Amino acid sequence: MKTYCWTDRRGVIGFGRVPPKDMLVIAWAESRPLRKAVEAQARHAYDGTSLLVPGVPEAGSEQVAINAVNRFASRIARALGSPEAPLELTPDTRVSIAEHDWERGLVEFNGVVVRRLSPTHVQVRVDDGLLIAAPIEACTVIEAERSAA
Repeated sequence: MKTYCWTDRRGVIGFGRVPPKDMLVIAWAESRPLRKAVEAQARHAYDGTSLLVPGVPEAGSEQVAINAVNRFASRIARALGSPEAPLELTPDTRVSIAEHDWERGLVEFNGVVVRRLSPTHVQVRVDDGLLIAAPIEACTVIEAERSAA
């Protein structure tokens, strides 16, 4: 059964069939391999049961925390045997992104790749100006529109 792994701003890791709203998804896979990979890579909290994303609890800013989550997500993807990025998305590549949103269903939008965040994610500036982290597997390259002359 597909299981999601997510984290909050404090770096506390959770697992479940549906990620809670406002949590950052780290990975999803079959439950047993996902849990095994995360437990091996995560930092274990002092309470003896909680798992933490290394670098997030002590992060001094949101960007530092996001970078730590991206590094952790990359390690989990490699531990699960995920291939490196299937697409080579370079800066300024125009892409269409289709992702599932738990509240709105399938969400599609267009934007421009800003930079690579990890082996599995890119930062995209969507057409309304918002910067997002998008899984490479959700991106489709938009061919340059030909101008009618």
